[in-house]
Amino acid sequence: MKRIFAVCLLFFFAAGAAYASPVEEKIVEAIKSFVETRYPDFSRSEMRVEIKLNDKDSASLDLDDPSAVCKVLAVFSDFKPVGNVIFPVEVKTVSGASKIFVRAKVEVLKKIVVAAKKIPRNKDLKADDLRFEVRDVAMLPRKYLTEMDNMLGKETKIPVPAGSTVFEWMIGDPAVIRTGSEVSIVVLASDIGIRADGVALENGYLGEQIKVRKKDSPKILFGKVLSEKEVEVELK
Repeated sequence: MKRIFAVCLLFFFAAGAAYASPVEEKIVEAIKSFVETRYPDFSRSEMRVEIKLNDKDSASLDLDDPSAVCKVLAVFSDFKPVGNVIFPVEVKTVSGASKIFVRAKVEVLKKIVVAAKKIPRNKDLKADDLRFEVRDVAMLPRKYLTEMDNMLGKETKIPVPAGSTVFEWMIGDPAVIRTGSEVSIVVLASDIGIRADGVALENGYLGEQIKVRKKDSPKILFGKVLSEKEVEVELK
């Protein structure tokens, strides 16, 4: 019997804690509207807003007024209305208008791509390297990924820890030249072009600079990757 009473009491307090007055609900909606205006992309995601009014405001406002009108007031231009933040809010009820400061936690939930396990640098990505997970993206840089198919076959540019959000800058097209590969070095000097057999000293990507050397020389040269077999070295 005591156990049943305790469970009922717990349920009662939990239900009470979850209750939001009409004014609090309108403040939440005003904050959501403000955030979506600032960040239109967030309107397509689930937004979760938790607010806390201080005791003074709770006592002075008519929280049960269903006709209340709430709006977030103007803030400075670089104000970021996400994460843990304080909003200036105007509340108009039958008792009059009040300006209050509302503590809020704003989360934007979205299904994004994360690393399913530790992924080393220069690894060709496969399906079991990645997974989807719903996360709060409100404070993340906008370069997180929401699609997985177009990532498969790409290559990691840096090591990616297990569970990390995968961002665009972490992946790229696979190297066309691998360390140790035999390449043809095209040496440009004035208007003359000379070819020589060489070796790549690091992975190379189209259009990027890599280190190479001629087979008959230990001297390191820097050249631009033209194809999977050619590197152009310009002597000045």
